[in-house]
Formats: sequence, structure tokens, C-alpha cells
Amino acid sequence: MDQLDEAGHAPIGLYSIGVDGERLDTISGALKPPLRPPVGAFLVTAEEALKRSSASLSLVERLPVRSLLGPLFVARVASAGDVLLAGIRHRKDALLAKRALLAQGATRLLLDGALDRRLAAHPALVDHVVLCTGYALAADVATLCAQTASALERLRLPAARPPHDAAQLDHWLPGRIPPAESLERSALRLRGALTDEAARRLLALRSAPALWVPSPAHLLCSDSALRSLLLHLPSLSVEAKPQLLALVVNPYAADRGMLPRALLLDALRDVAAPTPCVDVTLAPLPLP
Repeated sequence: MDQLDEAGHAPIGLYSIGVDGERLDTISGALKPPLRPPVGAFLVTAEEALKRSSASLSLVERLPVRSLLGPLFVARVASAGDVLLAGIRHRKDALLAKRALLAQGATRLLLDGALDRRLAAHPALVDHVVLCTGYALAADVATLCAQTASALERLRLPAARPPHDAAQLDHWLPGRIPPAESLERSALRLRGALTDEAARRLLALRSAPALWVPSPAHLLCSDSALRSLLLHLPSLSVEAKPQLLALVVNPYAADRGMLPRALLLDALRDVAAPTPCVDVTLAPLPLP
């Protein structure tokens, strides 16, 4: 937050998929740093999260969304303190929060993602992505690099428009899987999520199509399925994607301590290149 104050970009808007600003991590139970936005910032959070924030918050608007922590509100930070962001779980709610923040005059929006929630990489929500990785993800550098490389691969798929004659597949749900003959086209435009079941059907085709999916957020298949598709299909593209700005690295894990910074950064720089790789504990983020 200090970096945003110094950059002179105000007001900003904050919202989160999942929970951000909690004292203890929901998954690991580790202590987390507080979230202290600058005075004047806007945020979207749930009613119960407002009550747990130490910052003085001025309520601006109640949104027509109810979460497990109560309705969502747009609020503005009136005096310094910690805030808790929570309550957004679905893309439609995140889109509503984005529109509400923009309507209040927020000039820069920051959406915090969460582990395995690829929703945050949807181009309707964000223009830029900063991918975060670190020692908490895996216990050894080799596994950490492999998992990070997989996440980068999804964000780096080529963006292109499908041809006009591409067959469009609107639904691919259990019990509604299309027959194989309808998939044997030269080009296929998948309008929904690319799941492991969808990948399995595509991999079974003798004549595989060039495939387009809407965005990286729609790639819900496993890493192994994605790798197999990249080898099997003539091409796999996304119709739109946010720009990848940087890979940020945290060498600390609450249950394992600190990895040698140089070892981790050197390994991940090779994985990330040409994307900048930044130790988040030492350097500021390269924000646009």
C-alpha cells in the first residue's frame, strides 16, 4: 500500500476473491501481514468483514449481493487502519464490485486472487496480472519451479480470434457431452470451461481441431491434461487474456522458514524469462 501512496495514483479500489487481510491464513494458519489501504481508497467487502476492520470506513453503497458474511458494501477509507476483504466468490459478483468501484471514481483497481482460483485472471475483471509464487507452494525448488511454470504457461497461451467457420460449443457439462463426430472439425470454439472431461474427449479424436477457449480463467483442466492437449492439438489459443506484468516471489514459508534468496530467484528467473521476477520482500512491484 505504501507504494501506491507514493505513486500518487488515487483513489484506488480494492476487492478480493476469497479473504484478504485476515490475521491468520485460512489454509495454513500462519500469521499474515495486515492490509492497510491509504486514506481515500475505496473497497468492496462484506458486512461482517466491515465490523472486523480497524480502519474507519464510510459506507457508500450497498450492493445487491449477499454472501456468507452478509451483504456486500462499497466503503471508503476515512482514517488509517487495517481492513478485511471478503464476500466475493463468483465472477458476476466480482464484475458488479468492479463496476461499483469505477462508478465511485477509483482510478486503479487491485483484485486479490487466491490459491487455485483462476477467476482472477479473467480479462473482463483485470487488464494486468501479477503472478505470485513462493516457498509456501512447495517444499523443494524443483517442484516449486514446475508448478510455477505451469501457471505461467496458462497465462502465456497465444491470444487470437477464432475463424468465422469455427464450430461453436456452448455447453460441455456432465450428461451433455457432444458426440465425437461433432468435434471432428478443423477449428472448435469452446465457450465454457476446458475441463479434464473435455480434454479427454478431445484427446480421443483421430482428427483433432485447433481449439479456442475464452480466456486463461477457463482453463480448469489439470496440468497433465493441458500438456497432453498442447501436444495433441494443432493449436490451443485464448480469445482474450490479461497482460502478465511480473512474477513475484516470497522465499518465506511459515512452516519451513526461509529459502536462500539467490537460489530461489535464480531458478525462477529462468522459468519466468522474459517476464520480470521480483522478490516481493525486497523490491516494489512493477505496476503499470
